[in-house]
Amino acid sequence: MAKRFLTALYAVFLCFVILLMSACTTQEADPAIMTKFTADFTADYNDMTVKGSVTSGGFGALSISITYPQTLSGLNINYKNSEVQLSREQIVCTADEAFIPQNGFPSVISAALNEIAYNRMNFVSQNESELTYEFKISIGGCTADFDKDGLIRKISVPSAKLYAEFSNVKAIGT
Repeated sequence: MAKRFLTALYAVFLCFVILLMSACTTQEADPAIMTKFTADFTADYNDMTVKGSVTSGGFGALSISITYPQTLSGLNINYKNSEVQLSREQIVCTADEAFIPQNGFPSVISAALNEIAYNRMNFVSQNESELTYEFKISIGGCTADFDKDGLIRKISVPSAKLYAEFSNVKAIGT
């Protein structure tokens, strides 16, 4: 009788542990984050709105073209490895990335997209329409949201006062 009771108690305990473990697990994020893409963006940065387009080639290759505000319209910023090229109209300037301010708009976007390309992100949550990840760059923490297809939708870097939304996102080279 005591043996049956212990067996039944063991079975109930085992079921309880299985239920507890299944309740504590979270859904895994889709690992297919697209790191090579083109997109339009609208960003709030230091009380200023910046609009333009971005092409991310992944792993240090990035091109940003600014269309708004008018004072920056036509400015193109190209990152390749550790070199940055700024151009507008007929003027071209090349510099080592180390000389560009880390909290400047293009540097923050570049740093965030590099962390995404190198998959240095921590999965935070998932709902019906998007995946959220957190990661760090040199100036602070970041959050990035992706749609179910792994295409970027938002980047937020509070320490830089940057919040960017991406639209017309298209994966390239897949």
